[in-house]
Amino acid sequence: LMMASVVSAEVKNNWMYFESNVTVTARFEATYHAVGKGEKWEGVSHKENGVNVRCGDRRSAEVAAEFIDGLAVVNALATQHEVEPLPHELEFAVFGNLTI
Repeated sequence: LMMASVVSAEVKNNWMYFESNVTVTARFEATYHAVGKGEKWEGVSHKENGVNVRCGDRRSAEVAAEFIDGLAVVNALATQHEVEPLPHELEFAVFGNLTI
């Protein structure tokens, strides 16, 4: 899994790519999301092997608390960046069904 971020005016693209030696198609259907108070949310899209979350880029302890509620470290999907052991602040949290 790779993640790339591109900053735009007030909203940031947060692409997550699922890399494999075979062709993959990723789809994510969001059922719930959390962003910091006052932050913009533009939704989730997908293209080929990537899923993109478009939202504001301010980190929040409240968003992290929603993400880790009821989770153990083994339940969290993260990027190549290490999680210690779970995040204290996040720009967004999104929940739903991932199909690869």
